[in-house]
Amino acid sequence: MTVTNLKPQNDLIQIKRRKLGRIPSKIGGLLDRYFQLDQQKKALEKETAQVKSEISGLEELIFAKFKKEDIHGTRGKFCQATANPQIVPVAEDWEAIYKYIAKGKNRERFDLLQKRLAVTAIRERWENNVKIPGVGSFEKMKLSVRKIKG
Repeated sequence: MTVTNLKPQNDLIQIKRRKLGRIPSKIGGLLDRYFQLDQQKKALEKETAQVKSEISGLEELIFAKFKKEDIHGTRGKFCQATANPQIVPVAEDWEAIYKYIAKGKNRERFDLLQKRLAVTAIRERWENNVKIPGVGSFEKMKLSVRKIKG
C-alpha cells in the first residue's frame, strides 16, 4: 500500500487524539496526564510481576507433581496440561563459539547470534575515542518525568 496524500502535522495530531481520547491542551496538563498513566502502568507492571511469580511457583509445583506421580499431563476443571521437554542451548565456552562462527564460509554461521549491539560496551569505547567499523548512531529522545514533592 502506498500513501500519497499525506498532510502535515495536523493529520497526525488528529489520529493521536482519536487513539488517546480527550487530551489536555497545555503542556502542564499533558505532563500530568503522562505522569498519571505512567503511575498506572507501574502499578499494573508490579501486579503483573506478582502474578508471574505465582505462576512460576505453580509451574514448579506442577512439574514436581508430574515427576512424583510419573505422569506427563493431566487436567483440571478449566484446562489441561502436558509437560513437553525442550533442549535449550547454553553457551559454555564463548571463545570456542566465536572461533566456530569465524570459520564459517560466507558468514553462514552468524545466525547463531542475535543482532543486537551492547550499548554500554560501545559507549565506553566511544568515551575512549575508539571508532568501531560499521557502528553508527542516532539521537533518541527520552522523556524524564519525576513526581513533584509536596
